[in-house]
Amino acid sequence: MGPHKKKRKLADGSSKGDEQVREGQKATKTPAEKDQRRSLFVRSLPASVTTERLAEHFSQSFPVKHATVVLDPATKISKGYGFVTFTEADDAHAAAEQLNNTNIDGRKIKVEVAESRHRDTEEGGKKGVNVTAERLRAERDGQKQDSQPPRLIVRNLPWSVKEGDDLAKLFLSY
Repeated sequence: MGPHKKKRKLADGSSKGDEQVREGQKATKTPAEKDQRRSLFVRSLPASVTTERLAEHFSQSFPVKHATVVLDPATKISKGYGFVTFTEADDAHAAAEQLNNTNIDGRKIKVEVAESRHRDTEEGGKKGVNVTAERLRAERDGQKQDSQPPRLIVRNLPWSVKEGDDLAKLFLSY
């Protein structure tokens, strides 16, 4: 298949390819624009805070796209932190400054811009192999093999073999 061109609809009703952009418009986002983070990491949450309460607290000042309080899977109680995603990166940064050290249910919260996880990868990208996970998996598999005795499966035995001693008698001739 040949290269596919995306078309952009212009204000006057016509459409142009992405490569052909009117003067004053940017064709692609700069790396600084792509790097703007829209999610906040909120810590020091009381155990009573729910996802709805967290979203309500942040949506009083800025439009919230999504909010989540991280729960303990066993007890279903808040682990004390959560994430809030905003529609605009500017709103996220402003909310981090404005709502840091505010109170939710009588407890002062800490708000920071969420950083993506830094995983050890060979290629440094998202598609790279997680080196740490591979190393741990190999160690775990090695320990598993060392702890288990070897198995031998013998098929087509006569029905007279009922116990291990019977099997040993059968194989004495070999």
